[in-house]
Amino acid sequence: MKSSFVFELIRLLSAEERQELELFVASPYFNRGKSAGELAALLHLILNALNQTEALPPEKKELYQKIFPGTPWVEGKLDKLLVELKKLLRTFLLTRQYFQADNEFQAELDWGKVLRGKGLESHYQRSLEQLKPAGSAGQWKTAPHYLRRLQLEHAIHEQQSYDNRKKGDLNIPAVLHNLDMFYHLYRLEHLNYFLLQCKMTNLDISDDIALALRESPLPERYLEESSYLLIQYKIFCLLQSPNPSLAEFEALNDLLKRHEPFLEKNMLEQYYAYLRNICVILIASGAEDLYPILHQIQRDNLERGILYLEGKQGRLSPSAVLNLVTNGLIVRNYGWVAEFLESHKDRILGDNATQDLYRTNMACYLFAVGKFEEALDYIPQVSPYVDYHLMARRLELRIYYELNSDLLPYKIDAFRMYLSRSSHKFLSPALRERNGDFANLLFQLSHVQPGNPERARRVLRRIEQNKGVSERKWLLEKARQLLGD
Repeated sequence: MKSSFVFELIRLLSAEERQELELFVASPYFNRGKSAGELAALLHLILNALNQTEALPPEKKELYQKIFPGTPWVEGKLDKLLVELKKLLRTFLLTRQYFQADNEFQAELDWGKVLRGKGLESHYQRSLEQLKPAGSAGQWKTAPHYLRRLQLEHAIHEQQSYDNRKKGDLNIPAVLHNLDMFYHLYRLEHLNYFLLQCKMTNLDISDDIALALRESPLPERYLEESSYLLIQYKIFCLLQSPNPSLAEFEALNDLLKRHEPFLEKNMLEQYYAYLRNICVILIASGAEDLYPILHQIQRDNLERGILYLEGKQGRLSPSAVLNLVTNGLIVRNYGWVAEFLESHKDRILGDNATQDLYRTNMACYLFAVGKFEEALDYIPQVSPYVDYHLMARRLELRIYYELNSDLLPYKIDAFRMYLSRSSHKFLSPALRERNGDFANLLFQLSHVQPGNPERARRVLRRIEQNKGVSERKWLLEKARQLLGD
């Protein structure tokens, strides 16, 4: 069993879950039939293997001999047993998932349906009445809240329709209201994801999406009912605008601060992610005075745990680390960056054995403090993350410029070739343009001869006019140095 889904899934279970799984498989209600004993034995052997130091999947023939001692090998017999264990494992995990505390409302709603199906109408009605407080519980008026309300109001509607006495509204207004709120919240959430993705990469916009983006705004009365809907709508307006204003960004920042005490943690994390991304978009369009604000938002989010990935043991995404380091260096908070990198060296999600993600960020820091050759030694040659790869290649070019290396023209040509050959779905037009402009302007800077201030001024003007070029602050600094400013 060199590669077994069953082994891998059981390996991911906690110690408590493994103990519960053994009890589950030992139950004759769930594990019945002529293979019940062999299934229990198979699970026991897998659990024992997982307790070993290396925790490698046992070989099939080794398992076969222990489960069927003295029996000749029969092709497919153990595989069939593994399929049955997989079914039991699936049932076990689904059962645990269904009966978790956060699914209690759904379980109670289903229990009411069971009572109704057994003809216990009066008990079903009492069950619905008891569910009303649970359906309204909590102050978080999110999409899941309105989904629970919709399910409950629809159940009440069905119950009243079953006993329709030709009077009353059959609870239809309540059903429609909660349906509307759930629809608009869920719809805006996905439209915002799509719009942000459009800012990051080159996407084909289908006719259906284009129509959805152009449709009339949601009713204003709904914005007054749910802070979540109001914030999602404001984010939508900012992302949809081709040129969002600084005033709109500040208004969203203020809105988040005002409503923060009333927002669920996971939604607060999502909204601050949008705020940071919108800030980056504004900076890329030329609002460079927002760098200190972005750095402060990032530090605040880090200190309050908003940036850490849920369920990942205090880890940060690669993009979060790169953004924190980049902006910390831009505002020259070198001490903070060094301390942050040291404390998060082993906390970057997805880093490999050679810690290439950490090394790229450390190279950025070393470059910023003037340790150019040391920084060059830290730069990995490739990265599966496009933002890391682009950052590393631009950093390499800047180092060669600072060292006045003869390799710089060749490295610039190689970078241009990479940009031209990269898939259009891999690099968005905006990303390709910003990096291409960087390569072109760096090439021009490198060819400014000493004693030629007029040419230096021309290059400086081109950099000043290009608000979106990558590494703009550094390019401006180098151009002004050529003029002796």
